[in-house]
Amino acid sequence: MPHWSRRSGRYGPDKFTYLPDRDVYVCPGGQELTKVMTKYTENAYAYGARAQVCNACPAKSLCTDRIKGRTLQRPFDQEYIERVRRYHETAACQRAIRKRKSWLEPLFGEAKAVHGLRRFRLRGLEKVNMEALMTAAGQNLKRLLNHWGSRRWPTPRSLALLHRLLLLRPVLSPVAVLRPSSGPAGC
Repeated sequence: MPHWSRRSGRYGPDKFTYLPDRDVYVCPGGQELTKVMTKYTENAYAYGARAQVCNACPAKSLCTDRIKGRTLQRPFDQEYIERVRRYHETAACQRAIRKRKSWLEPLFGEAKAVHGLRRFRLRGLEKVNMEALMTAAGQNLKRLLNHWGSRRWPTPRSLALLHRLLLLRPVLSPVAVLRPSSGPAGC
């Protein structure tokens, strides 16, 4: 979610204090913004100050240029948003983000750039999952072969390793699964 308080020239929502016990916002000038509307299509409550109060405020030029007064929106799940923002400031979260940048994001980039996962070819959740897992399996096989000393692919050693892996875990072909059994007719 963007930080609107970083816009130039206007007070952002972080300049306003929310009082949960009274369900109002208090502006930097000390005036209250009460709940005026529930916007179900935007999943937010709208809070507003009276026009007379805003127009008489000396800091109006820093707050708003509307004649009808300042309004704010508060999402229904604002408590969770604030909780996540606080978590993002912790050292553990920063460490996890750095780890994701160096471990996972390059794999996603490779799948997108090299293996054609910019768009899925198949449709339906089950088929899309299968396509993504097959790409991940291919990436894992490449890394496994690379780990075993295969700088050029394929080498006899890497092919032997791949052959052993495939023999240890045989894969059923779709034809074998769909072929009818040789039982009596009508079964």
